[in-house]
Amino acid sequence: MNKPRGKALVSGKFQVIHPGHIRLFKLAREISHELVVALDVSGLDEEDVTWRVQALQNINFVGRVLMYKSNIEEVLEKERPEIVVKGSEFAHIVNAEEVLLSQWGGRLIFSSGDSFFSE
Repeated sequence: MNKPRGKALVSGKFQVIHPGHIRLFKLAREISHELVVALDVSGLDEEDVTWRVQALQNINFVGRVLMYKSNIEEVLEKERPEIVVKGSEFAHIVNAEEVLLSQWGGRLIFSSGDSFFSE
C-alpha cells in the first residue's frame, strides 16, 4: 500500500451510513494523513443534517466533517485534497472531481474499500 500522504476527501449525502461507507472511510484514512468528509446538505432539514454530522463525527477514521450544498467543486477548490475516494459504482461515469484534482496533482480513487474478500 502507498505511504499516507496529505488530505483525503469523501463526499456524499450519507442517508444511511452503511458498511461500504465505513470501508471507504477506512481506506481513505489509511492512504492519507487526514480524512475530510463532505456532507451534501442540499434538500435536508436541520434535524437530518444534525444526526448525519453527529454520526459522521463519531466514526474514528473521520478527521473532520464539513457541509456543502450540491457544488462539490467549491469544496475541492477550498480544501484541495490530494486524494478523493469514491465508491467503485462511480468509476464508469463522468466525475467532476477529476478535472479539478488534476490542477494540483490530486488523484481520484474508486474502491469498494475492500482490499480482500473472505467468507
